[in-house]
Amino acid sequence: MDRKKALTALGYFDIEPIQYDLHPINQGFINDTFRVSSQGNDLFVLQRLNISVFPKVADVMNNLGRLLPLLQGGGYSPLQLFQVKSGENFHIDPQGDYWRLLSYVPGSTTFNTTKDKGIAFEAGRILGVFHTLL
Repeated sequence: MDRKKALTALGYFDIEPIQYDLHPINQGFINDTFRVSSQGNDLFVLQRLNISVFPKVADVMNNLGRLLPLLQGGGYSPLQLFQVKSGENFHIDPQGDYWRLLSYVPGSTTFNTTKDKGIAFEAGRILGVFHTLL
């Protein structure tokens, strides 16, 4: 993952222009993901979207922009999708890579797989809440 390229992409988003630190999140198999912090506070999640998996990024981002406002309550932490200065909710860099910026959910944990029944139960529960809120 290219931190310099990610930091450049971050500069296109309509956020406060302060000093940010990028920390790669190496879990996950699809997108390149960075935790963005400033002065020790986690603030955002920056992702370079994999266009081999998501060839219609504009459609994916349009759907996400419409979906997030519906996910309020039911144990969901509010998630904000940030816009670039031109008003889109994603950035395309000169190399054709697509980037998006989301708010960071404090205390969040990602599991690629689990044998823990409690984690599996929670995954099923929150998926049920997701479908109910839609």
